[in-house]
Amino acid sequence: MENFIYSVDATFPIFLVMVIGYILKQIGMLNDNFVTVANRFNFKVTLPFMLFRDISGVDIRAVFDIRYVLFCALVSTACFWIIWGGVKLFLKDQSMRGAFVQASFRSSAAVMGLAFIQNMYGSSAMGPLMIVSAVPLYNIFSVIVLTFEGAHSGDVDPKQKIKDACINIAKNPIILGILTGLIVGLLGIDFPVIVNKTVNSVAQMATPLALITIGAGLLHSFLPETAEKIVNQLNTTLRDYDDLDKFGLYESGSRVTDTPEILFARLDAKEVMPKVEEIKAAQKAEFEAEQKKLAGETETAEEAEESVIDIEPKAEIEYDDFMKMQFQVGEIIACEAVPKSKKLLCSQVKIGSQVKQIVSGIRKHYTPEEMVGKKVMVLVNLKPAKLAGVVSEGMLLCAEDENGELALMVPEKKMPSGAEIC
Repeated sequence: MENFIYSVDATFPIFLVMVIGYILKQIGMLNDNFVTVANRFNFKVTLPFMLFRDISGVDIRAVFDIRYVLFCALVSTACFWIIWGGVKLFLKDQSMRGAFVQASFRSSAAVMGLAFIQNMYGSSAMGPLMIVSAVPLYNIFSVIVLTFEGAHSGDVDPKQKIKDACINIAKNPIILGILTGLIVGLLGIDFPVIVNKTVNSVAQMATPLALITIGAGLLHSFLPETAEKIVNQLNTTLRDYDDLDKFGLYESGSRVTDTPEILFARLDAKEVMPKVEEIKAAQKAEFEAEQKKLAGETETAEEAEESVIDIEPKAEIEYDDFMKMQFQVGEIIACEAVPKSKKLLCSQVKIGSQVKQIVSGIRKHYTPEEMVGKKVMVLVNLKPAKLAGVVSEGMLLCAEDENGELALMVPEKKMPSGAEIC
């Protein structure tokens, strides 16, 4: 019970400050403009001052713990690259990737982290060391991902992206505050009392202002600037949700503004339509490229016409010999790699109402996942044989080019499983 009370005493005050911010927003004392301006003020002024104060006031050489610093840095780095890699694979909308990655890996270490440390341990070297090892990486990684995953980043030269990222990192106020604090702490520079008190006064605003801002921004409305413009032109104020069904709250005699402002200006069709056509052309090209990729059309029509192969002819056979072979269309319903072989795949092929197990030497050319669902041509009445210890009850027909690349023979048109090939 004692530990629980200790935890509550350490954590609840931080969230209560956020609750105060939320309440002040709901009663109208704070608005969306305050949230926007306070966030910018925190990022560019109070947080850099606080980080500078905390780091410069610690004897870095005496408290430095390389294992702790490396742990914080490595964990932060691993989280960033794993999340970014996953987003690259699964999030197709590039315009959302930067914000998604940053929101996923970046913590509020400089605000809530230090507040928790202060409440639990008081004055501790743990906070400055965590700041030195993790916070710069948060900001560097954020700049990198937002630069490379921006809405128009695909149109920018890679060298220009790297240059922009370096410039943004060098201009980041939080990184500058940390580096300046490190230099002052390592050189042992002592400032006059008046300077220390000024820095401390600004730094003390960082945590409470940040928490108030977080609380006030919890229900940040959609199109807040437009809403403010509307009520300003109507000479009224925004209402709370609970008052939306009340009639008569608009003060009698109020006049709308004499200088109305256009909220959403009409776009010039002459400027918009060329951009629309560019987007449509890009979407069409992307769709066609994706369809070609899915269909495996890697060669152009000209290359396909020019590409021919002559092979050594085999001995002629009688018509009756050919008629002994039974060819049918089959659908692959399951496939897996043969454990004892690097070349073989074992497929379950549905041919009419029966299912045959067929082993094929095409593992280098197809994955089991690619095989499932394909309609293929099958030699059905081949005598069963064991390949790598697995029974094979037929043969899948393939074509082979001069480089040894294999391609399954598939029906040109939609055909049912079991259709005879004649």
